[in-house]
Amino acid sequence: MIRRPHVNWRLARAASSLLGGKTPEATRQEVVRTVAALRVAGRRAGELAVTYSRLPGGPAASVGVVDRDGWARFGSTLAEYAITRLPFPERREGLARRASAVAHGLVAGGVLGVVGRGVLGQYDMYGDRLVLVAPTLLQMQRARRFDAEDFYLWVALHEQTHAVQFHAAPWLVNYVETLAAELAADDPGPVGRAVGVTERGVMGLLVTAEGQAKLERLTACMTLLEGHADYVADLAGADHVPTVRGLRQAFARPGAGTGWRRHVVGLDKSVQYRDGLAFCREAARLAGRDALARAFEEPEALPTPEEIRNPAAWVARVHGTA
Repeated sequence: MIRRPHVNWRLARAASSLLGGKTPEATRQEVVRTVAALRVAGRRAGELAVTYSRLPGGPAASVGVVDRDGWARFGSTLAEYAITRLPFPERREGLARRASAVAHGLVAGGVLGVVGRGVLGQYDMYGDRLVLVAPTLLQMQRARRFDAEDFYLWVALHEQTHAVQFHAAPWLVNYVETLAAELAADDPGPVGRAVGVTERGVMGLLVTAEGQAKLERLTACMTLLEGHADYVADLAGADHVPTVRGLRQAFARPGAGTGWRRHVVGLDKSVQYRDGLAFCREAARLAGRDALARAFEEPEALPTPEEIRNPAAWVARVHGTA
């Protein structure tokens, strides 16, 4: 029986601090100015995301600015809450549970620390809040010599669009959670792995054929969400971010890569952004910008993995034209 994973979150946060990387040097005045600019960008982005997404949803209820330790606390709290919602029984109290919590805590801390070096912002779909990570944003703005006001607004537009998406489609949380829980419970077993690795590559070691289909559905959903957020950020940016073209070029997503990345669906996050943005651009070209709102009306209107690669097929299915 699948058990809910237990994590020592205090240990995870401590490990994250050790692996979080060096933060940029800044004077007190620079810190205050950056935090203030990010708060303004976050609030303004919320209004623009609502307007340019054309979805019946609102922005995040609150906008916060954090350092990397603050993001680790935010990320660990978000992950802890998501785990408690998994429909699995808990392990019994005892040495095995404590040992498991320590092991999971170290892994979680490593992930939070390494990933946190590159996280610019994050929307919490449970707490309806947006956080922007000041040190990472400042570090990237300096390194690439972006216009600070433009860069901060453009990043905030992407994250606030996620808030609008989840407000417009309240069923999204349950849809994502259900697929994630089913994947967590999916186990091909020794025989299934032996057969699966031959038929499906590396994914055969992790999930059954049915599980892979669910993983692809989840990946298609996340690809839409990320691509749509980029699409809206670029639309609003065309009117309100003078350097948006340069920002988009700087963040152009690479291809799917080679080797194992091509065999593990969903592990290459950059492909989700790239393919999702391409899908939204083409669907809007074929059926108009308002056509994308249909994808947020019900689960059946979400693009399938095949339709992500063929937007015309999605337009034909949900709009009856292409």
